[in-house]
Amino acid sequence: MSAAIEFFGLMDDDAFPVEAAALELSALDHHQASVTDYLGVVADMAARVSAIGSDARTGARQAEILADVIYGEHGFTGDRDTYDAAVNADMIRVFDRRRGLPISIAIIYVAVARQVGWTATVLNLPGHVLVQVGPDDPAIIDVFDGGASVDPAQLDVALGIEKGVARGVAQKTFGMSARDVIVRLLNNQAGRAEQEGDHERARTVYERMTKIAPSAVHGWWALAQYQLMSGAADDARATLTSLLDVTRDRDLRAQITAAIENVATAQD
Repeated sequence: MSAAIEFFGLMDDDAFPVEAAALELSALDHHQASVTDYLGVVADMAARVSAIGSDARTGARQAEILADVIYGEHGFTGDRDTYDAAVNADMIRVFDRRRGLPISIAIIYVAVARQVGWTATVLNLPGHVLVQVGPDDPAIIDVFDGGASVDPAQLDVALGIEKGVARGVAQKTFGMSARDVIVRLLNNQAGRAEQEGDHERARTVYERMTKIAPSAVHGWWALAQYQLMSGAADDARATLTSLLDVTRDRDLRAQITAAIENVATAQD
């Protein structure tokens, strides 16, 4: 595991650099890749957005400029043709191909927006990931669809809530922290590995999750399960013991303790 990943795991959520974290995780699978070069692409897009959007005050205008630069000028959009391909959750390949999942493209939009001092939040809505731009009168866009504006009325229907409410509650109810976004990205990677029966890859992804997002309890559980499946009972017990240090929830700690005891009994 790289020192950068270990460092990101110790950072406060407010300071967590989502694009750098996503790229450093990807670089673990691309040993010749330069994360700096890809971060430079983000910086270039941010400079362009800043140059043409200095007078953008509304969320709608900021969202329009982000889409013009990220999609219109650089071509980042969703991969409709090979949606389930593993490369769509691999950030370096997303940059190379200019295609990805909603969550991976959303990372780019949020990173560019925040570099120019704008507010942008990834929304984990039922069935789809969107991005909300702007602190006041925010706009909601579909980054998978080239940054297209989402009709608030359609969002109300999708969420099954009262007309006109969606924009007001979206960020508070469905907004994700930068670290949560990375966990969502890693869950996509692990899920694809599991579908393909690649248990070693899934185990590797969950191990990365425990390093960069120590509070993601399900990552620890999944890692321990894969360690047990591979016969590494001592590793599984160590993973579960580490999980005890992560949570103070009494019921969860009782489950963890019981699991540790079960592993020890199985070894005897």
